[in-house]
Amino acid sequence: MITAHYKYVDGTSFAAPIVSSVAAQMLEAAPELTPSEIKHLLISTSERLPHYEVDRQGWGASTHERR
Repeated sequence: MITAHYKYVDGTSFAAPIVSSVAAQMLEAAPELTPSEIKHLLISTSERLPHYEVDRQGWGASTHERR
């Protein structure tokens, strides 16, 4: 627990619904996107997290800002 109302969690069980919702929003904004394009966009707009082992963070955190 970080605070009474915020808990730090990690892992695929928490990442999967977040990534799925981002992919759904991408498809809503651009229905012509293919699964490969979505994967490429997600990976190419993320960056590694400093001070964490690569095998503990997947592809990193999203750096894309909505414009």
